[in-house]
Amino acid sequence: MGTSIFSAQKPGLLLHLLLLLIAVLTWSDFGVRVLLPAVQAPHWPNPAYWVAARLAIEGNANLIYADRDVFFQQATRLGTVPDIFEANMPTTILVFLPLAAFSETTARTIWDMLMLFCYILSCALLFRALAPTRTMEFGLWALAPLFHPWRENISRGQAYPLLLLLLAVGAVLGFRLHDFQEGTQSKGTSRTQIAAGLTLGLFAIVKLYYAAILLLPILLWRRWRLLISALAFFAAAAGVTVALWGTEQWVRALRFAVTWRDRPETAVTAYQTLNSWLTHLLRYDATYNPVPVVNMPALAGWLWWAWAVVLVALTSWTLYIRSTVVDTRPATVAQGLLPVALVVPLALVLAPVAEDYHFVLTLFPLLVVLRVIWDMYAANIRTRNLQARLPILAGSIALFVSALLLGAPWRFNVPGVEGWRSLLYYPRLYGTLVLWGLVMGLLIAARRSAAVLNRDISRP
Repeated sequence: MGTSIFSAQKPGLLLHLLLLLIAVLTWSDFGVRVLLPAVQAPHWPNPAYWVAARLAIEGNANLIYADRDVFFQQATRLGTVPDIFEANMPTTILVFLPLAAFSETTARTIWDMLMLFCYILSCALLFRALAPTRTMEFGLWALAPLFHPWRENISRGQAYPLLLLLLAVGAVLGFRLHDFQEGTQSKGTSRTQIAAGLTLGLFAIVKLYYAAILLLPILLWRRWRLLISALAFFAAAAGVTVALWGTEQWVRALRFAVTWRDRPETAVTAYQTLNSWLTHLLRYDATYNPVPVVNMPALAGWLWWAWAVVLVALTSWTLYIRSTVVDTRPATVAQGLLPVALVVPLALVLAPVAEDYHFVLTLFPLLVVLRVIWDMYAANIRTRNLQARLPILAGSIALFVSALLLGAPWRFNVPGVEGWRSLLYYPRLYGTLVLWGLVMGLLIAARRSAAVLNRDISRP
């Protein structure tokens, strides 16, 4: 008896030890090759957050959204390298004001340590909420430091691990409660919804664009307390910026926001978005895109709007039809998070620009989808019905493809990419589209399953 028990447990123990060893190696590699060079660098590669905060503290907030050359001059005066802040709203400055008291290198080190903490905490929170198997959790911890957008984020000193943490907290608090009573989806306790709203309100303070896309599931799933608390928190922060620096900063910031897609520099392959893809193919620029496939800038604009309308309409339709289902069974946490997981890739696809580190946010839908597909596999593990297994196989392949395209260290920011060959240099865009389609398919499948269950239960 003892021997048989030991034999059954030994492979699991050995596998866990192997995964633990791999985790030690991958995290050590991250520390040596990414974190250590980052904190030892003479300059913050993207110091615009710190420069903007310094200018605000100095009383020169009017220079933050001035001409780009003026902001570059201020960066040089402060002893750092040129970078742009104009893609951010004035509320973003509030987050970085505490760092303005430190030198550039000290501020960057503090920020990197904070982002490391946010990333680890995000993973821990999502692992706990999604409750993967012990072996799966060990494997995910081993793979986490290899996710290239995260490594790039630390190298550049960006803010997306903070956004990932706020997204995870807000989504888990606001969308995991799925009791269905008398045909109405429960909204959870008021305190939980308000806490979720405050978290997503802070998300909007840091990056307004990515927070705005979250309005789709919030509105369509009728999370009114969450919506009101998020808007109130953001409005309060915006009011503080107006009181400190006036309304002109908001006018300038919003003007920049609505004109980003028309900028010629968005054609470079560093920006992995639908706008960049179409601009690179269809819009000539002597500096940034001298050899497009064809020079038809008007067509690029029309195609972007057509894609945007189709993607938003399909997303909204999927969220709406899923929200109308009266499910008599409690949904899993992963199924509850699918609405948020659907809009994250949508936001990245439709963003005017999105560099490598922006795709840290895709870790949220990737983990949610992994848990949903695993649940599907566990529920059908004993079935011999090929028709029941095909969706699981297809979903697994799509998940693997999207994870590979989104997480691998592809070399796509390559100057001089011309013509049709440029189609090979948008892996993050393609991975995001695959992920969006996969999440939408899972939401539709969940609706069909619930409808079948309800029909069976309603029969006498």
